[in-house]
Amino acid sequence: MMLVSIVVPVYNAEAYIERCALSLLRQSYEELEIIFVDDCSTDAGPELLRKTIARFPERNVKIMRNEQNQGSALTRQSGLDACTGEYVLQVDSDDYVAADYVSKLVACVQENGCDMAVCDFCYDYGTLQQHRHENPSLEPQEFLKQIIEGTVHASLANKLTRRSLFTDNDIRFTGGLNMFDDKSVVFRVVSNLKRVGYVPEALYYYNKTNAGSITSRNRVKAIEPALSLLQMMEKYYAGHELAAVVTPSINNFKANVMRLIVTCHNRTEAASLLERLGTVPTNAIISNPNIKWVYKVVLICYKAKLYPLVWIAKKMITRYV
Repeated sequence: MMLVSIVVPVYNAEAYIERCALSLLRQSYEELEIIFVDDCSTDAGPELLRKTIARFPERNVKIMRNEQNQGSALTRQSGLDACTGEYVLQVDSDDYVAADYVSKLVACVQENGCDMAVCDFCYDYGTLQQHRHENPSLEPQEFLKQIIEGTVHASLANKLTRRSLFTDNDIRFTGGLNMFDDKSVVFRVVSNLKRVGYVPEALYYYNKTNAGSITSRNRVKAIEPALSLLQMMEKYYAGHELAAVVTPSINNFKANVMRLIVTCHNRTEAASLLERLGTVPTNAIISNPNIKWVYKVVLICYKAKLYPLVWIAKKMITRYV
């Protein structure tokens, strides 16, 4: 059996950390290294975590603590630096996983010789659970385009990944980029993998009841990190052999960011942000599978400088979206 490392960043997760930890400690797969990284929590979560771990003395578990609060990106990197496993996973402290989460992903990479194995998610809304079918392409370049466009989730939580893809290619998390931190790493990892596998089962349970999580916060806060991520992508692929392959997908992502800017800000506020975003091809809006028709109307009107129609179309959003 090969050693698998799981990194769990922890910050003020008292309400959820026991459930998360138990789901990992009770894994059917035995060759596990579980690394919890406490980002200077101010609640009782770390103490609860220690008590929970003490119930499983047979497990290989480490608790690390940052000297000062660093944010999720650098906390993930600290855990990744401490890993010794051949493959790695990242699990959020407010989420939890199925008992065979690791074993089924490991079976996939071993049976198919994969650098990465992807599984489905289950969104947990408390009273409702929703299966998200990832359906990734098994062709690496198509998979990369799906990651960039967002048709496949960019989270590392549902991706068992060969650790050497990070170390051999000097791929690290970017400090301060705490939204899209996974995507900033995954697009580079996928650019270097040779084979991907898929487990069409929801093995990861994504907690959607935590109002304090980064992903549940105001969408306006996603704009600056998205602009930083786009800049990172364009710099990474400048002169890269994959540039022609990924450019249409990057443009689709830019259209999604344009949607956020135009719908979240008035014309004056949006102007400087859109200047930083750069040109968004019209086709990237019209053919974009991630943008609903009402948003497409808003963006096309904006590009045509039909600002009164933009206002009318934004009003339509409140009725139909």
